[in-house]
Amino acid sequence: MGSVCYQDVLQDLLILNEGHTVGYIPPYSDSMELEEKFNVTLRALFHAKQLQNWSLQLFCAYFLGKILEEEADPLSKQAYYAQRLMTYYRITSVRAYFLFKPFGPTKIMNLARTSLTTLRNLSTEEFQDLVTKSSLIFNGVENWEGSDVVSDYVTSLINVTDVINE
Repeated sequence: MGSVCYQDVLQDLLILNEGHTVGYIPPYSDSMELEEKFNVTLRALFHAKQLQNWSLQLFCAYFLGKILEEEADPLSKQAYYAQRLMTYYRITSVRAYFLFKPFGPTKIMNLARTSLTTLRNLSTEEFQDLVTKSSLIFNGVENWEGSDVVSDYVTSLINVTDVINE
């Protein structure tokens, strides 16, 4: 596994968010109905696209993925909302959600290389591997944040995962 997109996402996942503890809120209110949450988030995503702000696009896609995966229940509702999206946005929003779920939206706003296109260009195997590594990286950082051993620990976890996946 080593496409340019894969390497870019992995590098972004490994960057610690030192001093960046801003609490980002979703583009919708929790009190909104599901339909309104979906529409507001989709409009925010398209607005970010018009502004050519790729980090804001990824941020909105993350919350769109969250709506599809957590709030659109039962599966019939999930399918209804998923069908309303172009395939590109359906895939990238779900990928953004699962990839950054351990970190939350703060991580997304501090990315240097990852965009919706980067996520779309990952193979299924690369994406699944990155989701696994995302959890490992998050758990390593959560347990030892601020320690010099963080990067060594995370690197060892990634190496172990690579060996397991071979």
